[in-house]
Formats: sequence, structure tokens, C-alpha cells
Amino acid sequence: MAIGTTGIHWLDLLESEFDKSFVDLDMLIGEIDEDQIEIIYAARQKLTALSTAFAQLSHKSQVVFENSIKLELQLLMRINQSILDSFEISALYRYQIYPACP
Repeated sequence: MAIGTTGIHWLDLLESEFDKSFVDLDMLIGEIDEDQIEIIYAARQKLTALSTAFAQLSHKSQVVFENSIKLELQLLMRINQSILDSFEISALYRYQIYPACP
């Protein structure tokens, strides 16, 4: 389960970094002189587009990581079942060779 859980943790860190940078950039844009309103408006539109794209990417990445976790769990369950089956077959084989004495 390392890949999926590591991916979720990594995604959380990236979202935090993005949020901090977004706020810093928005504050920086707020310091631009009011007489350059066109630049402020264009910059805020670009920030909105950037934020939307990052949100979509984050959401899709989270779904991929969650699916990876599910697949990893299914794989572990199948491996465990395979091990149990092999023990059962081994026990049956031993019983046939050395049947219990009545």
C-alpha cells in the first residue's frame, strides 16, 4: 500500500504549497497600483484559471491514488488467499500420505 498512500500524502503536501503560493501571489497582485486595473484584472483571471486547473488535477490524482490503494488491497488479499490455499493443499497432501490412525 505504499504507492497509493505515499501519493495521497504527496498530494496533500503539494496542495498546501499551492495554497500558500496562491495567497502570496494574490497579495502581491493586490499591491499593484490601482491605476493599472487592467493588469490586476488580467492577473486575477489567470490566477483563477490556474487554481481551477490545479484543483482538477488534484481531484483526478486523488482518484488515481485511491484506486491504487484499492488495487493494492485486492492484490494483498489475493496473495493471502493464495498462501492459505497452498497451506490447505499441503495439509490435504500430508493427510493423504500420512492418514490419521483410527
